[in-house]
Amino acid sequence: MSEIPNTEDLVKLVEILSPLTPESRKRLIMASLTLLGDGALTNDISSNIVQKVEHDRSTIQTENTAQALSPKANIWLKQSEISPQKLENVFHFNEDGTVDIIAAKIPGKTVKERVANAYILVGVSQLLTSGMPVVDDKFARNFCDLHGLYNHTNHSKALKGNWITGTKDKGWNITTPGLQRAAEVIKEISEGT
Repeated sequence: MSEIPNTEDLVKLVEILSPLTPESRKRLIMASLTLLGDGALTNDISSNIVQKVEHDRSTIQTENTAQALSPKANIWLKQSEISPQKLENVFHFNEDGTVDIIAAKIPGKTVKERVANAYILVGVSQLLTSGMPVVDDKFARNFCDLHGLYNHTNHSKALKGNWITGTKDKGWNITTPGLQRAAEVIKEISEGT
């Protein structure tokens, strides 16, 4: 009876094997199979498992970094059909676990839309690392200022809608509609690069 490996189990296995050298990985897998009485994998079966692990791993890690994403971020990326390549066109993953927004231009037809999209990207940067799409208002205002989007008198008007909840003092949370909008923004930025 052939059982298809569970994606979560494969991810755990990859996490265990990742720090090892390729030769050590092979020895450990072969030793495990021997202890289990299963012998060696056939090329066909091992090829299918490797392809599945590599596919699943791409949803967990970006290609150019070893930065693991939060489990909630992986779910959102999969649901939103955002590839690691598209993600890396918008975000840079630092070795210390933080994420920088590297988009040269924030999309939107109006300043209000661009401010909303800036806050959404800040929230997604937090989702990727912590699993929570939260926005520190001071950080987001500084980010908007860097992109020429901060207008002291009208800035807060851009923060209305079903895409965000919260307050300036307590911070903001990106809602499910906001995360759907974020996927569109990331895809738009990626297609423009």
